[in-house]
Amino acid sequence: MRLSTDPCDAGYHPQACRCRIYLQGAARWNVITADEEKRYALLLRLDQNGNPKVLHGKRLTDEFWGDVRIELPLGGLPPAPSIDCEC
Repeated sequence: MRLSTDPCDAGYHPQACRCRIYLQGAARWNVITADEEKRYALLLRLDQNGNPKVLHGKRLTDEFWGDVRIELPLGGLPPAPSIDCEC
């Protein structure tokens, strides 16, 4: 399964923030995109206070490769609407 908060990603779902993402067994909240099959996640880079880092108005990110698990909320997610993204 692939899930993303990025509207330009194929795994985008507007309620992705309701899911829990685990990387190497630890829950993470700063995940932009998670893909269980590819064992990949794209994360917001955080500063020492846990806030997303920004440089010249752009979010800084880090890639993660390893164990990725997506936990859906009870009852799952409703079907995602189709998005016409111009990214």
